[in-house]
Amino acid sequence: INVIDAAARGNLKETGHSRVLYNLLKNKNICTHFIEKLLPGKVFKSIKLDDKITEGVDREKQNIDISIFAEPYFIIIENKVNGAEEQPGQIYRYVQYGLQKTGKDKIYVLYLNKDTRDLPTFKSLNKEGNEYGEAAFPNDEIKEQIIPLSYKNDIYNWISNVYENEKNKYENVKEDRERNEFL
Repeated sequence: INVIDAAARGNLKETGHSRVLYNLLKNKNICTHFIEKLLPGKVFKSIKLDDKITEGVDREKQNIDISIFAEPYFIIIENKVNGAEEQPGQIYRYVQYGLQKTGKDKIYVLYLNKDTRDLPTFKSLNKEGNEYGEAAFPNDEIKEQIIPLSYKNDIYNWISNVYENEKNKYENVKEDRERNEFL
């Protein structure tokens, strides 16, 4: 992570965060681990986790930072770091796109903040893009499916866990190879 921060001169924009996360999620094992650790257990248990899971990982499709279509679920990942502003109706539009792929009860939004677990505002959640529009909260049915996470706590811990898992796999392979060389 320090290498990424240094390369970005300390201010990696949301597009950079998306690019790094997208590249990690293109790996089947890492994508599976991401879904398992950051989404509710019922989602992980019912997703078809096969070799095709990474085929459903997209970046910047319909302006969604990252999306994962892991049948039957559609997972929207929205980065809000380093001053990225919410756009009027942004999450609403993303959910509407997800509805073309699956039902409302199968759509999850991971809303990634820098160091807080803030939810998106009504401005982003309703069709009109109005912060105070009381009538228009069209995504009310999926409110429980919006999961606010932070890079500081959740994503950093997840990446650290992935690193340890991959490091242990590498060490085990290295030990097996060394052991076999002496036989």
